[in-house]
Amino acid sequence: MPTDEGRNLLALFAAGVKDDAIARQFGISTRTLRRRIKDLYAELGTTNRFGAGVAAARRHWA
Repeated sequence: MPTDEGRNLLALFAAGVKDDAIARQFGISTRTLRRRIKDLYAELGTTNRFGAGVAAARRHWA
């Protein structure tokens, strides 16, 4: 089950928001954001935003 941050991240992916803007919104560095994205991808078993959306939908996360 995703955290609130994970759900927000997935929603921002779906909206097409760029990494820099997401990092600013979360108040973290782009590097930290990319680490969190990598962790989310690992949890979902994917390597990209599209795959993350598909995997999240299959798990009824989104």
